[in-house]
Amino acid sequence: MIRILLVDDVPTVLNGLRLRLGLEEDLKVVGEALDGESALALAQELQPDVVVMDVGMPRVDGIAAIERLREVLPGVRVVVLSIHDDADTRERAFQAGASAYVEKRVVSNRLVEAIRAAVLGATSTT
Repeated sequence: MIRILLVDDVPTVLNGLRLRLGLEEDLKVVGEALDGESALALAQELQPDVVVMDVGMPRVDGIAAIERLREVLPGVRVVVLSIHDDADTRERAFQAGASAYVEKRVVSNRLVEAIRAAVLGATSTT
């Protein structure tokens, strides 16, 4: 079972992700956070296998949260899920330690594939 922490500042996005990922037998959403700061605390408590992280969020943005998360939980994989589709944001996410980058507009099956690949240690961009 792949344990997932969802992080996005839009509650309806979190709800949609939880519902979609809940359809997969090997995936389990163990927690949700609305910003990077809350995600860091929750990740340390829940010890997920994968964190699905938005980039643009209040308090601590996704890129900064990835950097801090990799310091405190180096084994956790991070899949970025963002509306930003520019090379600079992608590069910053991977430099921070992301395992995969998925655009929100293509979220459904590609996100599931990216989560599974991240757990296996692969990196990908979608």
